[in-house]
Amino acid sequence: MTVGLHTANGRWEWTGWGWMWVSDYQWGWATYHYGRWWYSEAYGWVWSPGYVWAPAWVYWCNSGEYTGWYPIGARRHHHNGNHHIHSGNGWVFVNNNNFTQKVTPSSITKTNQNSVFLKNATKFSTVIKVKTRITNPGPDVKKIEQAENTTIPLFH
Repeated sequence: MTVGLHTANGRWEWTGWGWMWVSDYQWGWATYHYGRWWYSEAYGWVWSPGYVWAPAWVYWCNSGEYTGWYPIGARRHHHNGNHHIHSGNGWVFVNNNNFTQKVTPSSITKTNQNSVFLKNATKFSTVIKVKTRITNPGPDVKKIEQAENTTIPLFH
């Protein structure tokens, strides 16, 4: 499996619902918030449409100075609790000191490092349904602020 379309050309913004992926693609408002990505051996990364909005349909993990995410596939259901967390090259890792900067193919760590990061990572998935809204807090905003040495504004 290779890193694909779900990984780059956007940035993470802190919102009242958790970290939200803000895509640079015109169609990103739909594909990253109203659907799921999954990996097909035949086609690569594929989007499955959905009807429930979330700031990000991803699993999260932290490995020291690096934070990673992996798409929650279309066949995975979110629950208030633990999830099956995938391993492998579908994970995307960036250094915490530029977590909120634009994610590009050059800012992502090489996928051959993923197994090292995942071996000692704290894996967490925080997709939670609160009343009628899905939240996904992800990494602690205070830790990202500390790593970036800045105050991260709330995105509206």
